[in-house]
Amino acid sequence: GVPVIDLRTKLGLPPVTPTENTRIVVLEVPVGSRQITMGMISDRVIEVTSLAEHELEAAPDVGVRWRSDYIRAIGRSGGAFVIVFDLSQLFSSEEAALVSADLPLSASD
Repeated sequence: GVPVIDLRTKLGLPPVTPTENTRIVVLEVPVGSRQITMGMISDRVIEVTSLAEHELEAAPDVGVRWRSDYIRAIGRSGGAFVIVFDLSQLFSSEEAALVSADLPLSASD
């Protein structure tokens, strides 16, 4: 199986009841020299897209509701803003160690 964490909980937002729009996004998270497969529960996913490095801008610290060090960059896709998370910041090395050891993972860690 793939361990799954709730993105809302990780970002310090209150939990919500899953809806028909709730999705689990499976990611390859960089941890040191390895890639670890993890799932992330998201309220909704509108689109999965690729952005070139030149399409990204540094993320401004504008008082978002979650830690700004979790954000790698801001981009645009189809006229909408896209937040690009820094997965190595979002998923700590401690969480990755738990995943590697197949131990239970609490989203509040």
